[in-house]
Formats: sequence, C-alpha cells, structure tokens
Amino acid sequence: MRNNPAVMTASSGGFAQPLKSESNRRLLRPEQLLPSLTAGVVIGILAVVYAISFAALIFSGDLARFVVGGIGLTLFGTFIMGLVTTLLASFAGLIPIAQDVPAAILGVVAAAVAASMPASATADEILATVLAAMILTTILSGGIFFGMGWFKLGRLVRFMPYPVIGGFLAGTGWLIASGAIGIMTDTPLTLAALPALVQPQMLIKWLPGLLLAGLLLVALRRYNHFLLMPGLLLAAVGLFYLMLFLSGTSIDAARNQGWLFEAVAGGTLWRPQALAVLGHTQWPLLLGQAGNVGIVILVSLIAALLNMSGIALAAGRDIDLDRELQVTGLANLLAGLGGSSPGYPALSLSVLGQRLGGDGRLTGVFATGLCGVTLFFGAALITLFPKLVLGGVLLYLGLSLLVEWVYEAWFKLSTAEYALVVVILIIITVFGFLAGVAVGLIVAVGLFVVSYSRVNVVKQAVSGSDYRSNVMRSSQHDQILQRHGDRLYILKLQGFIFFGTAHSLLDPIRQRLERPDLPRLHFVLLDFRLVTGLDSSAALIFTKLKQLAQTHNLVLVFTHLAGSMQQELAKEVFTTPDEILWRLFPDLDHGLEWCETELIQYTETRALPGPPAHSATEMSRLLADNGQALLTYLERREVATGQTLIRQGEPSNGLYFIATGRVTVWLAGDDGSQLRLRTMASGAVVGEVGWYLGQPASASVVADEAGAVYYLSATNLKRMEQETPDLAIKFHTFIVRLLSERMAKMNDMVQGLQ
Repeated sequence: MRNNPAVMTASSGGFAQPLKSESNRRLLRPEQLLPSLTAGVVIGILAVVYAISFAALIFSGDLARFVVGGIGLTLFGTFIMGLVTTLLASFAGLIPIAQDVPAAILGVVAAAVAASMPASATADEILATVLAAMILTTILSGGIFFGMGWFKLGRLVRFMPYPVIGGFLAGTGWLIASGAIGIMTDTPLTLAALPALVQPQMLIKWLPGLLLAGLLLVALRRYNHFLLMPGLLLAAVGLFYLMLFLSGTSIDAARNQGWLFEAVAGGTLWRPQALAVLGHTQWPLLLGQAGNVGIVILVSLIAALLNMSGIALAAGRDIDLDRELQVTGLANLLAGLGGSSPGYPALSLSVLGQRLGGDGRLTGVFATGLCGVTLFFGAALITLFPKLVLGGVLLYLGLSLLVEWVYEAWFKLSTAEYALVVVILIIITVFGFLAGVAVGLIVAVGLFVVSYSRVNVVKQAVSGSDYRSNVMRSSQHDQILQRHGDRLYILKLQGFIFFGTAHSLLDPIRQRLERPDLPRLHFVLLDFRLVTGLDSSAALIFTKLKQLAQTHNLVLVFTHLAGSMQQELAKEVFTTPDEILWRLFPDLDHGLEWCETELIQYTETRALPGPPAHSATEMSRLLADNGQALLTYLERREVATGQTLIRQGEPSNGLYFIATGRVTVWLAGDDGSQLRLRTMASGAVVGEVGWYLGQPASASVVADEAGAVYYLSATNLKRMEQETPDLAIKFHTFIVRLLSERMAKMNDMVQGLQ
C-alpha cells in the first residue's frame, strides 16, 4: 500500500485532520481510484460474508429465528466501525469489522441467556435480553478500548503470557468450529449429538461445509491471490444453486428444509429498534454472564492490539496503538448503541487492502459503502446466501486458529508452553471459556514463578579488597583496605525479590561465613540499585539475615533502597533496638565509604597486622624534594565549604593540589542528578585530565570542607618549562605516575568484578 501522509495527519492530542484538497484531487485520478475501488469491493464482499457468519454464530440453535435481524445488527456495527475508522484513524488502511473472537464467546452467552429464560418468556423478552448482553458488552468494550488508549496503556498487552493468548485463541477456534456445525445442522455439537450428526441426512448438511473449509484452508495457505477467497465463495454459492436446480428443489423448499435464511419483511436489514426493546430485558439473568462478558472484553482487547501490531508490521510502518485504541473504542461505543457485537481492525482484510495497491483510506470508504448498501438494500440477497457456505467460512476461521495454535505451535513453543495452550483448550471445550481463562492465568503465573525463581537474586558478590569506593585515601589506608578488605562482603542484588528468589540470598553469605581461609566477616553490604521490588515474603528472609548478623556480630549495610522497599523492611528489619546491626545509605558509593572508614579505624585501634606507616603522599614527596622551587609556580588559595573549584563544561585552565581539607568530584546528569565520582583529601590532584587534553571540564569539583589548595595555571607551567626544565620533567613524571596508579586501581577493580 502506498504511504500517503498528506491524506490525513494525526496530532498527539486529537483526531485526524480533514483531507486536503490536493489529496482529494489525487485520490480521484484513475490510477489511484481504480485500485482502491477494486480493493474496496473485494474487502466489502468479504466483510459482508463475515458479518453474516458471525451473526449466525451468535443467533444459532433456539435463537436461529432471530438470525436475520442479528445479521442486520452485525452489518450495522461493521458499517459504523468502518465509517468512524476511515474518518478518524491516523493509520490509513485499517479495516474494522464485527469480529469472530467476541462473536464466538457471545454465542455462548446468548445460548446461556436463552436457556435461562423462564418458559413463559415471550420472543420479545428473549431477544431483548440477548440484545442487552450484546449492547452492554460492546459499549463496555468500547469504553475500555478508549480508556486504555487515552491513558496510553496500549502496550500492556506484552505482559500477557504468549501461551495464554494462544490458549484463548485455540479455544475460540473450537467455539467457532463447533458453532459452524450447529449453524449448518441446527443441532449443537455435543457428545450426545455425535451419533445423530453422522447419520446420512445430517452428513449432507455439514460435510460439504467441512470440505469447503478444508479447501479454503489449503488454498489460502498455498496461494496468495486477492481474488482466491471471493472466487471460491462465489463458486460454492453457484454450486449450491446448481445442485438445487438439478434436484428440482425450489428456493422456498430449500428455505423450509433449513438450507437458507427466512425471508425478511420490508426488504431491509436495518431495524433501529435495538434500544427500544430493552424494556423487555430480564436484567437479573445478565448478572450470571458477567464473567463471560469480562472475558469478551479481555480477549477482544488482546486480539485488537495483536491485529494492529500485525497490520503495522505488514505495512512496514509504525502505528500509534494508543491513538487507534481510542478510535476503535469510539467506533464500538457507537456500534454498541445499534446492537452490534464488538469489533476491531481485521488483520486479514487490512493486509489484503495493502497488497491490492489502492489508497488505504479510499479502500476503506468503498468497503464501508458496500456494507452500508447491503445493510439498507440487500436483505433479499442475504436470504439467498446458503447456510452451508456460511458454515464453511466459519469452519475455515475456526480451523485456522486450531491449526495455528495446536499444530504449528508445537514447532514454536517449549513443551511447557505448548502444554499450557492444550490445557486451556481442553478446559474451554469441557468447562467453558471462563474456566479456561482462569486456569490459564493461574498456570501461567505458576510457570512464571517457577522460571523466575531460577534467576539468582545475587547478580554479583565481591569483597572490599576488589571493589572500592570513590574516596581517594592515603597510601597507608589504601594498603590497609587492600589487606583487610575481605572483612567486607558486597552483594549486588537484582530483579524482583519474593519468596521464590529471596532464599538464594542467604546461601552465599552462609558460605562466606564458613570459609576458614578468609578473615572474620565484619560487614555485609546489600546493594538494591537493580532490584525492582520486594514483597512481604521477602521481608521474612531479611529478618533471618538480621538474626544471622546478630549471631556472627555483623553489620548489614543497605544501599539504593527505594522508599517502598524501605517501608516494607522497616517493620521487622530496621527496628530501633537492633540499629547497631544495620545501616542505610542512599547509594553504593557512600555505603562503601562508611564500611572502609570503619575498617580503617578498626585496624588501627586493634593494631592488626598491616603495612608500615607511610604517611607521605607523592605530592608531599615532590614538594619535599624540590622545596621552594615548585612553590614559585603555585598559587595558594583558601577555599570555603561548598566552593566550586572546577565547573563541569567550562574550560580547563589549570589544575589544583589539595593542601588541606576535602573535595568531591561530581558528574551532573542530563536529568539534573548528581553522581559522586571521587572524594579526595590532602595531597590529591584534580583537574589534570581536562587540562592536559585541552578539553572542557568533564565534571565539577566542590569543596566538602574549608581548606587550602595550590593552583597551577597553564601560564605558570609554560614558565616552569622554560625556566626550570628539570623541575618541569619531574612534575610531568609525577602526573604520569599519578594517572598510571589510578588506571591500575581501576583495572584491579574491573578484574575483581569479573
């Protein structure tokens, strides 16, 4: 299908804009008009056939006497949906019709309502109650569709398990196929009716329809010509009337024998009394069908979103699911007022329109127009359409779903997923659609829990020797942390923590406590940055962890803990009497800093074996070796708490040596967030990278506390290189060594995380 964005444009807030005059003139050109007309006529014919078939599926069995009126209702719905979608949809080429999936379930609802009516109920009361079920279902579906689109929830369909969707559609296929047999034979397909259905007088009514369905199934899967299905249907109708002629059976006789629909009084299918008859509705009976009505809405929503996604994929263009849901919702609201069953864009008809090469919107105009003509003036033609052909079309649709989800799914799904599809299908067949949906969702949740429980909640476990905070410490303290860092155990957690995954958290901690080759553990740090949530059952595991900490004299450090998770753990874990056992920090870096500081203090106060004291930093040694010579080129500056030494994005004109106090390097994110890259104390150097590269500062440097710094400008460095080249060489060597040490530490950290 040709993409024509000039035909109708969509804005995010409203419906489509009117057609432009240039586009109108282009659409009326023969090279565009004729393909659109051809596509519209072919699609319109198929839409009419589908509308007749789905009405027959709903009004079958004891309700068959109302089928002609039901055809008018589904045709009205298809006409209104096509009209609304053609005018308002932003994706040109959507062809909506009253659909098979909701019709199949509504057939069950209609049969149950009719069977529940008292024996004294009149025909008007039965029809009114069935119509009320259809109207309420379609209007509620429209409201849900519109609301999902309005609140931009269209993509929530991806959270529905794929096998459950397959089970729904396979069960729908069975309902459609069994309903088709009932339409052709006027006998419901049940175990008790099987002996009667294989009698010769019954076989002749449904076996030709089965052959037609098989022919359609094989031919349409093998060949892809747009005239194939209309041609086969016309051939089937022609063959039916040829058999009537050869057997000498008149049309009236065929109608009396149940081969054709009853004649329509007045010559029109349009009966605008759908709302008028609701006064005869037996409303209490509808309450018992509330579950099935909900299933119609749910399955219709899923099928609509899947169809729209498939149409966009076939067209090679993106589709705004939320916007099209609003349009589909409005179409159903209007169609429901006329008594139609729910509908949404048809994948097969929409893709057919694309392949025929006409303009998508103009094709929809012609297809919708043909449905309208049939609705108002085609009653006589409808009564001449053989039930056998309608049954064949429905059988084809039902078998298509069964082949896709029972045969082809075997090669696509895992054994467990395929078993779920079959289980849902069997339950729907034996116990009904509502039971099948309920069991399917329960089993899907169970499979999800089992599968998700296999995911280890601990993404990474490292010691404090391998992973360090962004605080730059003295050489002495670095060596202490390197030697005693194994007393800190860091666990990075992931996913959703619940009863199925939380148990995997205790095992690595217990294993670490039992290792005799490592020093006694002092701190266990739990980082929740990658945790999406936890439930109350997981809180029990953390309570056990706190008991373990109390037994082994540990401190539990929690970082990146969201507010909701913190509230969940506050009930049992973060209690005041036990606050010596736990600490909370906003992020991993600050939690590590606290643990490292505690480890350093513990090591120094307990006089544990460690490295010899070397308090002099590289910077202090450089100053000691060169005395006043280096200070000649440095400018001493006093800094206040919170003062910015280097601002992110500004030119780097020099570097700073921290004499006293502490500074922190902060990286500002696009969203305004601040990430601490490193905290440094006396003897550290900042600003050297941007200065040497000649680039703007990549981060800001802010003083954490009052102190003093030495500033070396680019001008003074050039002067040093000219006046005292030996000192300049020592200075550059110092910077190279400094950067090399930082790189080595970073490599060690990366190595420890692998």
